[in-house]
Amino acid sequence: MKTLELCKLVFLCTLALLSSAGWTMNVPMFGQGDQPWRNDPYGYPPSGATIYSAGCAMTSCAMVLRYYGVLKGPSGEDVNPRALNNWLKANGGYSNRTWVVWAKVAQFSSKAANKNGGKTIKFAGPKGHDTQTLDDDLREQRPVILQVPSPSGGPHFVVVTAPKNYVGYPINDPMRRCNNLSVCYSGWSSMRRFKPSGAGTSTTSDPSALSVYAYPTSVKILLVDSQGRRTGIDPNTWQELNEIPDSYYTVEQAIEDDETGEWDPNDATNVVEALTPAEGNYTLKVFSATGGDFTVEISDIDSVGESYDQTITGTLNPGQVLEYPITHATATPITAIGDAKVRGSGIYLTLADKIVSAGSDSASGMYVQEADRSAGIRVLPDPYDPNLPYAPGDVVTLSGYTYLVDDELILDAPVITRSSTGSRPKTVGMPNRDIGGPALGDQPGVISPYGLNNIGLLVETWGAVTYVGTDDFYIDDGSNLQDGSGNRGARIAATGLSKPSANDYVTVVGNSSVSIVNEQVVRTVRPRVQADISVIGSAGGGMGPMSAPERTSSLSSSVRKLPSMPAEGSIDYALEQPDGAQVCLKGVETIAGDGGIIGVKETVEPTPGCPRLFVQSSARLESLWWIDVEGAITTLDSGRRAVIADSILLYTDSKGRPAPPLPPMWYLYAPDWQWKTRIQ
Repeated sequence: MKTLELCKLVFLCTLALLSSAGWTMNVPMFGQGDQPWRNDPYGYPPSGATIYSAGCAMTSCAMVLRYYGVLKGPSGEDVNPRALNNWLKANGGYSNRTWVVWAKVAQFSSKAANKNGGKTIKFAGPKGHDTQTLDDDLREQRPVILQVPSPSGGPHFVVVTAPKNYVGYPINDPMRRCNNLSVCYSGWSSMRRFKPSGAGTSTTSDPSALSVYAYPTSVKILLVDSQGRRTGIDPNTWQELNEIPDSYYTVEQAIEDDETGEWDPNDATNVVEALTPAEGNYTLKVFSATGGDFTVEISDIDSVGESYDQTITGTLNPGQVLEYPITHATATPITAIGDAKVRGSGIYLTLADKIVSAGSDSASGMYVQEADRSAGIRVLPDPYDPNLPYAPGDVVTLSGYTYLVDDELILDAPVITRSSTGSRPKTVGMPNRDIGGPALGDQPGVISPYGLNNIGLLVETWGAVTYVGTDDFYIDDGSNLQDGSGNRGARIAATGLSKPSANDYVTVVGNSSVSIVNEQVVRTVRPRVQADISVIGSAGGGMGPMSAPERTSSLSSSVRKLPSMPAEGSIDYALEQPDGAQVCLKGVETIAGDGGIIGVKETVEPTPGCPRLFVQSSARLESLWWIDVEGAITTLDSGRRAVIADSILLYTDSKGRPAPPLPPMWYLYAPDWQWKTRIQ
């Protein structure tokens, strides 16, 4: 008898070896007991499982991912059982019963493709014992994950790597290193199928899926879409329904401990999944004939690979039906910088047709912004990008992930495409206190914020130099800012650039940014090149008027001058008009006065010692307001000229706080802000 059994074993092993000589797909082999991941904790605690004891399904998925060319994960790591297990644990990829949420494997490939390029895979669902579907997939060179009975009867998973030969189906077995299904297993019960994105292309597939896992076994579920179609178990008839297109209901048996062979045949999880869910509202019905405690886990993955997961726990009475609403949205890809900032860090996005405001070789680092100057963001280009350098005015499309670097939200853009070269972007003029702004999304706000978040935007500010350091200097326009450094004003980061002298009047063009000073997030402007720092006067013993003698700056070959033809709406234009003429002032800043009469200056003008023009008003005005004024110009008894206001519009938010005159598109991302409020 022993001789007969030995001969049979030798015969089967010989057939298995012969079967391996036939045509097969090049599916990489991973073992769940391989080092270094063998003893890694698998799934969620307190399962106590390891990849070796319970990771057959996940390890099979890792093989399939590698076969389809998903070689690097979302963080650039090599794809193997350890990397996939870690990502699934961090991203809701296991039910609490440590079952793989199969659609999450497809989401992993989507995230990886966003980071590294390449193909994605789509979970095509489970299927029962359907030999025709299995053979069709294999002929299309799509490996299939089969559920097979282990020696103890529990579920185990293997990967079929080729069509059936004269022995059976060739397989990669992550546990037993068996290479043919018929040699090692008595059959198979079901399959898990994945399909790649477009054959022969690098296009990505839609990773969206709506998955619901419910346990214990006695708890049943029914998913109903907005059209009344149902998938799951009907609570009235207890019949299985599959009416929602491309959906299924199944019962997943508890995993077996592959190391010890232990498993509980009475422990199972009810699963409903819509693989290509239509956008809209769904209703989930949860019920039980016997009642008791229940747990429902919901994973909702949208069309760009973002997931919204939730867990519902509760207690059912016998026969009770509880209903929970679910809204599945087909996500609109993030294309606006402001939207990206609201969503925060760790988001993959594609930003099309953005304007480079600071070149890739500038002292400030590379920045891009919207054409309407509503938002900007710092960019980290690939240092090996063959299209470097990018210059101000270039129109580019960028794809990458957002991250926080030194408390500034940046776009790590491995893919940048230049579509054209346009004119250099214009700056947004703003006083020192408005630089940076409050928090937005994951982007922290600066100390003592004011106005709107403008971090990343190309700005122009001005003031007297109050401090000069090795890599920076501070300027003050009268805002008298204190950031904890001991220096007064706004910080100008000027590493590698020449600095002005203390008490110089300067204007600075650069990107609004932040720095960390004494653990505080400090407003910072980052000039791009030397010419962005312009000296327009010297304070001497005190701040003088704009008409002070010009002097040539050692920092720039040009001197900032007032326009030779004053524009209507400017202070210079008003001063040229005779007494009694009707004039208008647009966006002027109030600087000094007693409330009824107050000095004004242009936004881009340093604060003068004595204002060139005053506004007389029946309304009480305060310093550091921005106003539009209409009225008649006159000469006061003191010899100073003033506008006797008939109408004044104050730039404010909805709570009455003064706001600088910024582009209207800013309000798309701060809808509570108003443009102007009439005060006279």
